Amino acid sequence: GGPLKLVKRFAASRKYTATRQPDQQGECHVLGIATQCSLDRVDSLRLQSAAWQGPVVVAVLAECLAAPGHPQITRKAGMARLRELHRQAQGRVQILVYQRAHPGRPYPVNAMRNLALHAACTWQLVWILDVDCVPVVDAYANLVGTLAQRDQLCRMCCNDGAAIVIPCFELSPAQTQSPPSRTLEQARAAVAAGELTPFMQDRWPQGHRASDLGRWLAAAKPPSPAFVGPLCYEEFFEPYVIV
Repeated sequence: GGPLKLVKRFAASRKYTATRQPDQQGECHVLGIATQCSLDRVDSLRLQSAAWQGPVVVAVLAECLAAPGHPQITRKAGMARLRELHRQAQGRVQILVYQRAHPGRPYPVNAMRNLALHAACTWQLVWILDVDCVPVVDAYANLVGTLAQRDQLCRMCCNDGAAIVIPCFELSPAQTQSPPSRTLEQARAAVAAGELTPFMQDRWPQGHRASDLGRWLAAAKPPSPAFVGPLCYEEFFEPYVIV
């Protein structure tokens, strides 16, 4: 699609970008989400950023790429939604809007993800996540809510060079409501009832099969996070990771 050009930047507050040292309230935002999307996915970005209590950086392609039959959005309307999302996030979300010289070519997913990752370089840890994925509302607190948790994640990722795979589930087609905040026991019950299934298991099973969610559900004990040991890589494995 040609080079990507930055055309608009909605900045995050310094509290959420200069994260290597604690702020005036003693907080140190060592972990944020990096994601990317097109203008037609702004509603997904809103759900994701509302559920996550830490910082978010998103690279947005200034095009509507919704499939025929799905709601379309103009660039003007999409930018207005981004502006309102940024206002509601109160400085937690940095939005970088890009355009390309040749719209209509394949979506530059890797380039967009890399732009978001580059903007997240002030954080110690980054969670690489698709924009359609919504963390449970207590995910931030469970991952880095205490000094011990922050130290553990930093030690595993920074010292040991590990990538932490985060379990990901999706609602069954019969479930039409937005996913509620689920405890571990609620998640187990929902999986048993068929309300939650491993992410993409029917459409692209090789993408997340190696996450071994059954082993995680059996071994994990609240409070999260629960680390259940190394995973076996297989071809086309595309997990959502903290690095």
